[in-house]
Parts: sequence; C-alpha cells; structure tokens
Amino acid sequence: MLNKLKRGGNCLINSKTDEIIIALSWQITGNREIELDTSTFLLNKSGKIRSEKDFIFYNQPNACGGAVSLDCSPKNPHHDSEIHIRLSKIPKEILKISIVVTIYQGIERQQNFSMLEQVSLKIVENGFNGQDIVSYELDATHTDQEVALILGEVYRNKDAWKFRAVGQGSNDGLDMLAIRFGVNIEEASEEPIRTSEREKTVGLKRSKRSTKQILAERTHSLQKSLAEFLPHINSAVEQQINESNTRMILDKMLMESFGYRLDEIKAEQKIQGRKADYVLSVNSHDMLVVEAKRAGMRLRDQQIFQATSYGAYSGIKWALLTNLQIWQLYYISTQEKVEANLVFSIDLTTDLTQEDFEKLILISKYGISKKRMLEKLWSEVNALSHENVISTIVSEEVINKIRIIIKRDTGCDLKNEKIQQTIEKILQIN
Repeated sequence: MLNKLKRGGNCLINSKTDEIIIALSWQITGNREIELDTSTFLLNKSGKIRSEKDFIFYNQPNACGGAVSLDCSPKNPHHDSEIHIRLSKIPKEILKISIVVTIYQGIERQQNFSMLEQVSLKIVENGFNGQDIVSYELDATHTDQEVALILGEVYRNKDAWKFRAVGQGSNDGLDMLAIRFGVNIEEASEEPIRTSEREKTVGLKRSKRSTKQILAERTHSLQKSLAEFLPHINSAVEQQINESNTRMILDKMLMESFGYRLDEIKAEQKIQGRKADYVLSVNSHDMLVVEAKRAGMRLRDQQIFQATSYGAYSGIKWALLTNLQIWQLYYISTQEKVEANLVFSIDLTTDLTQEDFEKLILISKYGISKKRMLEKLWSEVNALSHENVISTIVSEEVINKIRIIIKRDTGCDLKNEKIQQTIEKILQIN
C-alpha cells in the first residue's frame, strides 16, 4: 500500500522490511542552472550525530559499515539521488535519520528553493520487489527563500521504524545544518562567514565532478569512439551494404560508443500493429525509438513515421532515424496530432563541431537518462523555430518598438500596419 504524505504526516514502515531506498528527485523551473546536493545525518537521542562519521554527504557517502549509503548518480533515470538504508544494521543509539537537500552555493548564486517547481521523495521496499511504499512531494508554494531543506526523517518508534514528511527549510546552507546536528565547525572570526568558507573549514568543500565536467568527459570519449567507427561507416556507405549488415554496425555503435548494454537494445519491437526497429531502454524504462535504414540510404521525413507512431502509442518522447551516416533526432508531439519534430540532424562523415558531439551525447545512455538535458535542447530548438521567430518579429510589441526607432532615426512617423507590411515583404510572408 502506497502512503501519500503531506508535510507533517507520518507512516509506519513495514516491520518485515529490512532494506529501503529513499529516492529523491526535483524539477527545476525553466532552464536555470541549479545544482542540488543530498545529505544525511544519523542522530542520537539528543538530536546530534555521535561523530562526524554519522554525517553522509558527497565526500563521505557511507556510514555504519555501509548500512547507510548515498548514491548521487543512481541508475534509475527518474531519481536524482538515492539513500540506501539497511534498517537492521543501524546501531541502537541512532534514533533518527534526517534527509537533507541543499542548493550548492545557493547564497552566493542567489538561488533558493522557490526556483524549483517540485522536490519529491519516495521510499522503495528493496526487499519486497521494489514496491513504492511512501511518496511525498513538496512544491514551490511551500518554499520561500530557503537554500537548505530537511525533506524528511526515518525514525525509531519503539521497535519499529516510521517516516515523517518534514519539509522544513533554512535560509542558511549545509554548514548551519551541520552545526545544528553537532558537526564541529570552528568559527574563523566573529564576522559572518559565507557558506563556501564554512564548508572549507569542516571539509565539506565539494570535490565531486560537476555535471558539466562529467558531460565534457563523456562527450570527449564519444568523439574518440565515433572517430574509430568512421572508416567502417564510410566503407559501408561506399559498398552500399544491406540493412542486416548495417544493423550489425549500428549494434556495435550503440554499445561501444553510446554506452547501452545488449539487453537495453531491443530489436523488432511491436505493439498494437505498430513497429519499431529498435527501442533503447535504461533501467527497464523505454526511452528512445530507433528507425534504422540501410547505410547511406537517402533519408526522408516519412521514414520516421513507424517510430513516431510506436513512440506515441507507448509514451516515448524521442525517436531516432539513422542510416549510420546521418543521425536525426525527433521529438514526438501528441498534443493536437501525432507529429515528429526535428531536434537535430548530424552527418558523422562531415567535420563535426563540439556542439555536434554535445548533441550526440544526449542520445547516449548517459544523456538519455538525464532527460532534462534533452528536454532543454528541444525547448531551445522549439523556441527558435521559424514559426516562433517570425511570430515574434511581426508581433505588435516588436513593431511598436521598430516604429519608435524609425521615428527617432528618420523623423518619419509611420503606422504599424505599414511597418508590418514591409516586414512581411522582407520575410516573404504570404
């Protein structure tokens, strides 16, 4: 039974459950660059840690001999971080496990939780077929200027364990919560110390690689791997190899360059009369439909139809059309009618730019699991579409500003209609 909690609510964790996973996820408003960190404090009856070994964060991800561990890069693409807990292995003097989410350098960057649409937590019974037993969502209406948030706590209740949805925020960073829970931070002076300086004092200075660093490393690896495949692609195109041999090369590329396991590359998928050459999945979640054509075969828009139909029916947003040489990614829209919207088209046999490789990494196993990156790219492509740009240029607001500038520079006061007609002629709008 799934317990959907509101702030302040609590529930019992099944007494037969030993291992649980606390999965955290968050949704950032718009395209803001905000980094969040998860921390855990193991607290005694005084509400303090016994020693700094009871404080779990990015530089110290394990405690109690591995009974509690933090995973900042979980395999499940729908989780931003996970805390794994073996309840039977928690020492008796630990009465509470506090789950904290903080915005990295939130004070310095003037970022806070009101810039997030939602922060959510769920508890999964790992020993009972991975069933969700608790869910808790905190949206932006419950946050203000906080940069740190105690999201929830797992606590002892006599001989059982319970969970409480806390949702308590703080305008200070991780350092102040650490002090509150008993971490020893020596004040360097009587003046207020910024979060990052306090973090250096206690050893909380972030040493893990940032998302940008990881993305850059994986992009570089992809670039090297595709360079090794390029002679095989050129040869396949020149020899006009058949579709079966094309797929043999494609299979190797998907595994060796794009990082998918063999069992994550599902061929000849059919559902309700719809067919997909491939469906790529991550952690049992179908993420990308692939339509594969013979090496070098000319690609046409209608060739993506089968993959688009399959994706629309099965709830997959992304479709890929490729002939080894050209890789075209589409966003599947299902609002008014099913449509395939081109996100990018890249020819591997040309001189690729860094931007090309940064796009290609988004369809790798790593990139497709970080769905926000791909959605951000689609948002930018859609915003800069021909229709949107034209619509903006001929909008009344823009034409008003053009009229004012023309009058300022030429002294001629024109009507908006005349300016709009001229713009439409220049843009060749019928």
